[in-house]
Amino acid sequence: MATRPVKNNGLGLTPAAADLLISKVEGFVFRLPDLDDTYRTWRDLVRAYQVSGKNAHDTRLVACMQLNRVMHILTFNIDDFKRFHDITIVTPS
Repeated sequence: MATRPVKNNGLGLTPAAADLLISKVEGFVFRLPDLDDTYRTWRDLVRAYQVSGKNAHDTRLVACMQLNRVMHILTFNIDDFKRFHDITIVTPS
């Protein structure tokens, strides 16, 4: 997302600028562990919501969220997460 072009819903950053931004963000966020059940939960979600294409990556985030009992996601891409009824979408705006 950080290096993806702005026209493709990204931030348009260079790899170096993205690395600096990620370093800053890592200082105040908690990263979820990658649990053993992530694949099974991801697969169940893909089937249940008929996910295909690049949306499968977002579905993996939701699988991690569910396993760690995280109910809110902060995102610029609201439409990518609307299908998941058991999470709350929060936007930076």
